Amino acid sequence: MAATLDIPQYNMSLSAGDLVRLSKFSDITWMVGYGWYSASNDLATCGWYLMRCDKPGTFKSLEIDDLKDIVAVECNHGQQS
Repeated sequence: MAATLDIPQYNMSLSAGDLVRLSKFSDITWMVGYGWYSASNDLATCGWYLMRCDKPGTFKSLEIDDLKDIVAVECNHGQQS
């Protein structure tokens, strides 16, 4: 079963494997993920993250401000590639 993040205040939910675009990085597509990751060479963290589709292995922590910044979501049926 895929991890799902329900966000009622923004009337959306995200699942691991969904593809999103943020207005502040409008030319970059990110894949939503949940699990262990390391962003900017920090210690590994378990939680929600975004991974750049054009640069696999480049992670960004999924933060509350990012949720407000999402301009497009493509559901990937929870399938991570």
